Parts: sequence; structure tokens; C-alpha cells
Amino acid sequence: YGVVSMDALSSDLLNWDSLYLAGRMHKPTLTLRRDPLMRISKQVNLTHAVRAALLMLPRNFSARELFETVAELSFMGDFRMRVGGENPRKVGNIVAAQLPLFKARYGSIIEGLPNLEYIGPDLLQQDMGPPARAAMLRKLPNNLYDRLVRQGRKHGLRLPPGLGAEAVNTERLVQVDNIRHMTRKAIEGIVAWPALTQSAKGILSSGLTKTITYMYAKNKKFRDAR
Repeated sequence: YGVVSMDALSSDLLNWDSLYLAGRMHKPTLTLRRDPLMRISKQVNLTHAVRAALLMLPRNFSARELFETVAELSFMGDFRMRVGGENPRKVGNIVAAQLPLFKARYGSIIEGLPNLEYIGPDLLQQDMGPPARAAMLRKLPNNLYDRLVRQGRKHGLRLPPGLGAEAVNTERLVQVDNIRHMTRKAIEGIVAWPALTQSAKGILSSGLTKTITYMYAKNKKFRDAR
């Protein structure tokens, strides 16, 4: 269980401050109390997730591949995925068990994006043209966009600072061959520290004995899945 302020939740949904809350809400969730601001923030967060996933997907892909990429976002950079603290098939299992809910949750978003369309019963195609990709990148959460710019500079791109440079920066970024890798690294940079600190807080709140028991069970799932 956890308690968070509405302001902190809305900020993470809109800006991806940590993806700790926003990432969990990329998956199907149950809303107990309706709130107009939260409804909008949740929809923006889901649209952010699809756009980020599209940067890491090829021209043609299945709806399930899209949902698995979306579901994986909050696990990118999580150290538990690297040290055997999570089932390596967790993302696939999440989507397989809730595929109809994912389709219902993201159906209107898929239909509403101008650069994405169905070309078959379960096959999607995205517009890979630089103008469409750049326009999509400009609508990403601020934190992810800023980290992508830093990734681009690390790869030698000349990306000027300031809000007025967004058009130039996004057009240059989307034409880089390894934009998929850069997007993944940018998301890992958002997720890594919150995942580590929250795990440390879990030890403090649950106690060492319960934490060891919990981690042993998680590691067993990791070993059984290999």
C-alpha cells in the first residue's frame, strides 16, 4: 500500500518525473473515485506511453508488441530485472493475462494518433517519416524529451538549448539510426534511481527478514523462468 498526494501523482503522469507511479498506471488499473483532473492526466500518460513505445518499434508491429513495449517502460533501468529480482517473463505475462483490458485501454489512443493505423486485424503501422516522428517527439513528457536531447549530444548531435530549438532538435534526433537505443537509455535514466530508493525504503518499512523472504520468492520465479 502507498499514499501519495494528487499533485505528485498528476505531475508524474504528465511529466514522467520518476515513472514510479506513471509506469504502474500504464497497465490496467481500477479507479475507485472519479476525478476530472486525474482522468485527463491518466489519458495523457497513456498517450505518452504509446508515443515513447513507437520510438522503439519498427514500422510494422502487432498490437501485442505495442502493449508489451508500453508495459516494459517502467521496468527499464530497474536493477531488480538485472539481478534476478523479477521474473524475466513478467512483462509478457502481464500483457498475456490482460490483453483484452490493454486493447480497451489503448484502443481510442491508437485510433486517435495520426501517425499510427491498423493495417490488419492485429497489425499496426506507424509513419516513419521524419516530420511525423519529430512532431511525435515534441509531445513527449518534458523529462523524457530533455533526457533524449542529452543522449543526442552524447552521440555527437549538435542540439541547441532552449524551447525555441525544439523543432530543430527533434528533426535531428529522429533521423539518428539508434534512436531506439537512445530512447531506452533515456527511460532507464528516469527509472533507475526511484526504483533503487523505493526498494531501500521497502527494506526499512518491511524489515530485513520479510524483505529477504520476498526477494527469495522473486529470485525463485526468475530461476524457474530461465
